This record gives sequence, C-alpha cells and structure tokens, in this order.
Amino acid sequence: MPNGPLFGERRGLLRAGTTMAPAASRLRAESEFGSLPRRVLAQYLLLLKLYPVFTKAVSSGILSALGNLLAQMIEKKQKKDSQSLDVKGLLRYLVYGFFVTGPLSHYFYLFMDYWIPPEVPLAIVKRLLLDRLLFAPAFLLLFFLIINLLEEAEKGRLPQFQGHPGLQGEGCRQDEEWFLACTTNELEDVDTLAVH
Repeated sequence: MPNGPLFGERRGLLRAGTTMAPAASRLRAESEFGSLPRRVLAQYLLLLKLYPVFTKAVSSGILSALGNLLAQMIEKKQKKDSQSLDVKGLLRYLVYGFFVTGPLSHYFYLFMDYWIPPEVPLAIVKRLLLDRLLFAPAFLLLFFLIINLLEEAEKGRLPQFQGHPGLQGEGCRQDEEWFLACTTNELEDVDTLAVH
C-alpha cells in the first residue's frame, strides 16, 4: 500500500470505523455476493473430482442444449419467425452431449495425457496437432452421423443404407436430413464406376 498522509489517514479511518464504515459494509456485501459463484465453482470442482465422467457428461449435455437453444433463438429472430422452439432439437443435443461429447472427450484427453506426457519436448504442439488433425474431424463426422440418426429415429424412419429408395444416386432428396447418407451412396457409386 502506498505511503503518505492521505493513505495513512485512510487506513486509520477504516480501523476506527468512522466515516468509511458505509463503504466497508458495501464492500463486505459485494464480497458475499461474489462468494456464490465461488461456492458453485468449488462444488463443481468437487463433483469433477468425485465423478469426473458423469459431471462432464451432464455439463456437456446442458451446454449442448443451451447452444442449440441459442442458435434457434438467433435463427428465429433473423427470420422473424413466429414458430415455437424445437424442443425435440434441444433434447437431441442434450442426449448427444450427455452420451457422446462428455464421455468421449474425457477419455480422449486422458489417453492423450498418457500418450503424450507433458514432459515430452513440444508436448503442447503434438497434442494440438493430434487434437485438431485427428480427433476434431472424426468427432465432427460422429456429430453429424449421430444427430442425423437421432432426427431420423424421432421421425420413425432410420436411414437404411441398403435398398432404400432415397439412396439410389439421382433419387437422393436435396434436403439436409439425407445429405450424409446420399453422399456415402454417391461415393460408393463413384468407386464402383472407377473399378469397372
């Protein structure tokens, strides 16, 4: 703390409890308000320590659903659409976050800690490359596959990759729900043409 008569006087007033008392009580009230987020964080960290996979799964599910909710709200505002929010979409993202993102990320990063220990030279760069070049593309593909399957299961029509009329090359519909399945079928058709 700086020296000088002004600062010394201020310290004296706080100790004596004179004119600075209202400011001190306001600071005390603000610190008590700030303690709620600290207590919540401490509880979350304790749960992470006791139940790491479950805590990460719940956190991921909630954050995925909140992200979908935010995206729906932005889209609704941009289109000035009066339709209600897609609750089933929120549930799809909640399920995906809970069952896939949380557990898979937990075990992948544990594996990465084991495979590339922090003591290894350039460990940060190696981890970053492994994460961005291998895990992220595979994880993104898994995301689209599972969300598509959940959408189709909700509609009662899971895609059938063998003999489905919507998967016969030109017969593919141009909407997003069959994009992945059609692309897979078209790649198989190109491969078949290249062989013959």
